[in-house]
Amino acid sequence: MENGYTATDKLSIAKELGISTGNINFHYPTKEHLLTAFVKELCGFQWRLIDLLEQEDKSPLLALCVEFATMAAVAEENEAMRDIYLSAYTYPMPLAVIRENDVRKTKQIFSEFNPDWTDEQFIVMENLYSAIEYGMFSSAGQGSVSLDMRIACGLDAAMRLYNVPEALRNQKIEKIIAMDYRSLGRRILWDFQDYITAVNWQAVENARQSKRKTTSKKEETI
Repeated sequence: MENGYTATDKLSIAKELGISTGNINFHYPTKEHLLTAFVKELCGFQWRLIDLLEQEDKSPLLALCVEFATMAAVAEENEAMRDIYLSAYTYPMPLAVIRENDVRKTKQIFSEFNPDWTDEQFIVMENLYSAIEYGMFSSAGQGSVSLDMRIACGLDAAMRLYNVPEALRNQKIEKIIAMDYRSLGRRILWDFQDYITAVNWQAVENARQSKRKTTSKKEETI
């Protein structure tokens, strides 16, 4: 998150952790495996965020629009995260995680507008939805078109895919453009940094406890 996916290598990670690259390779044979693990944590955080937004009396559809806008804002302002987003949508393994996550999410949110759709139809539409997201990230930082306009057009196109009525589309877009989604995006990014740090340290502690239990059992056997 500090340097982006492209500029980060396993050697720098190994030095940061004080372990060998061989230890990293045992669990993550390629950088793509590391990126995939990162994306899984990001998807888990986004579900948590949507739940929190719903608790604040925001509809699931508006919560999805907020997620779309804040990710676009983060990509606009943070070059490292933009590189991570673009890489995640480019490499097969993390993209598969994103698509599985988005199918689940869009099916939950848009089923009311498409009660007769099959799972296959939601999968097809998610492919188009992810293409809209990728286009949003790839156009970030160019400055030729305002972020407001790109978010409005992206949200309109995404909601059209799922047959959201025009009046409702316009209502959600107006709410998004009226809010300070840039500041919200920064806050969410900070929250995610805290979240993933906590998750990682918990994983380390769980591994240590597991190792201690294994060692104890071996000693008892001896």
